[in-house]
Amino acid sequence: MKNKDYWNLRAKKNKQTIKSTTNFNLIKEFEISILKYLFEKYLKKKSLKILELGCGNGVNLKSLKTIFPKFEFYGIDYSKEMIKHAKKNNNNINFIKADITKTNIYNELPKFDVIFTNRCLINLKSENKINLAISKSEYLLKKGGYFIFLENFINGHKNQNKLRKVLKLRYRKIAKFNKFLDERSFLNLLKKYFKILENVNYSSLNDLLL
Repeated sequence: MKNKDYWNLRAKKNKQTIKSTTNFNLIKEFEISILKYLFEKYLKKKSLKILELGCGNGVNLKSLKTIFPKFEFYGIDYSKEMIKHAKKNNNNINFIKADITKTNIYNELPKFDVIFTNRCLINLKSENKINLAISKSEYLLKKGGYFIFLENFINGHKNQNKLRKVLKLRYRKIAKFNKFLDERSFLNLLKKYFKILENVNYSSLNDLLL
């Protein structure tokens, strides 16, 4: 089964709920709190345009719109079922069905103050596709804007399983539709396009709690 088919089926089954994108409510709440923290830390204007790449069924954007009602939010996802339920979930957010590695829709979009991913790039499963996604979407970022990547990395997964072994818990496998990123290679890629302000391992706490 292709990744797109998997996410279409998952959205069709779970509709507007968090289950469309994750099995754990805690991680979704944690990820939204990270985005809230970063927005409050770096964004000083009251009215901004924000884009999420790989927005799923819009759960992140719905929560963020509640916290930052004056921000204008956009979401892109290649799953038609995800976008269908995202639109049902949110009537004041702009959702677009598009493949972030191929689309020409970028020519029709405005420039954004912030672009972010939330476990999106790990679904591309190809360094070339990740490079395309970043290089294409970088064009949409305003001068002085911010790009936030909330992604999974190989080393974090290895360290988590070392701890789970000590605690005599079962080994956690990487889902077959994901490919975790190599941190060093990813940071080297980002340096081609951006000045890196922070590189923080936020979600190890969630993995520990799980």
